[in-house]
Amino acid sequence: MQYLEIADLVYMTAKRSRSDEISNRAILNPCESAKYLAAMGLYRREVSFKIMSGVALTLRCSVEADVTLEFAWRFRPDVINWNDPPARFALHGPFETGSFGTTELPEQTPLRWRIAEVRPAESFVIEMPLEQATLTFQWQFDDLPRHRTRLTQEIVLSGENAAAYVTQVEAGLGLNLESGMKRIAAEMSAAERRARHDDEESASSRD
Repeated sequence: MQYLEIADLVYMTAKRSRSDEISNRAILNPCESAKYLAAMGLYRREVSFKIMSGVALTLRCSVEADVTLEFAWRFRPDVINWNDPPARFALHGPFETGSFGTTELPEQTPLRWRIAEVRPAESFVIEMPLEQATLTFQWQFDDLPRHRTRLTQEIVLSGENAAAYVTQVEAGLGLNLESGMKRIAAEMSAAERRARHDDEESASSRD
């Protein structure tokens, strides 16, 4: 997997290339500055280019949370903490590779997804099948100094018919990715503070 971080070079390469191996879509990174795109009149986000066959769109964002890696891993895989109204989430089985879940939205058929991979305290991958396409959510957890954790989510749209979903995914997920990640980090930090406070009160009551 190769990234060319200079957006103007990517833009010109994409215009010239007709190869099936070079995607005609850019990676939109809502967490980075838009110094190159501002000059092009495109999205106000930094764009890099991803050479990967079959990928129509990749969205990626990282945030840091004031929680330990151990707590982050307990918190995020628990679907009870997946707070994204009006969507409702259900996991039909344990949080492990092969388990299925559903996302329910008002007046829509439930969306079915599958846990494709789990690496405890490191990462997990969720795949949502579409019509001749797949939407993949990849979560990475990195331990940082001073009891902090970096959370990275990468959303990948791929498959033969992936181009048909690009606009929908950009509008539904891309525009809110950074704010959503920040909200998750804040909720995670608040939950750890509550847990720490409860532990301290419990220990005090025993003394």
